[in-house]
Amino acid sequence: MSNQKNDFSVSKKREPKIIVFKDPSRTLKSYKNKSLKNSKPSTEENTEEINFVSIAREVKEFGITGFTKKEQKKSMQRYAEHLGARKKKQQKEPYKLLMERMKAKKKKEDKIKSMEQSMGIFKKKKKEVNLKLSTKLNLGRWVDKSSIGNHDKNNMMKIKKNAIKKNS
Repeated sequence: MSNQKNDFSVSKKREPKIIVFKDPSRTLKSYKNKSLKNSKPSTEENTEEINFVSIAREVKEFGITGFTKKEQKKSMQRYAEHLGARKKKQQKEPYKLLMERMKAKKKKEDKIKSMEQSMGIFKKKKKEVNLKLSTKLNLGRWVDKSSIGNHDKNNMMKIKKNAIKKNS
């Protein structure tokens, strides 16, 4: 027994292994940041460009103050869209006003058209393509053609060549 006690006391303690985990995503980010810092040396050209852009924006904002409030809102909306904002929805309009506007627009187009005709300027009209009924209805490839032709006593279908050409 005395030997066993000595073995325990004499045995060396193992030192723990140190494992270092390097996260690959972290290393890529740090590498990119370092490369960006090194690749963009601060030069006078970059600062001049930044100053020019900021000055141009300030001049534009100052110039907007001369507009009416409506025009100011429109220009601010355009600037916001330029930066990536969504377009503003159109305001609702009463039906009567809409119809009046459409009539005025049509009158204007007719007037322009009559002026062009009197001057001898003719524009080609776009040809309307006559689509088959099956393509208009978007039925796909198969269409039920049971209604085509006549049935005789034995329930046999009699179809004329003209009917086949017409419906295919």
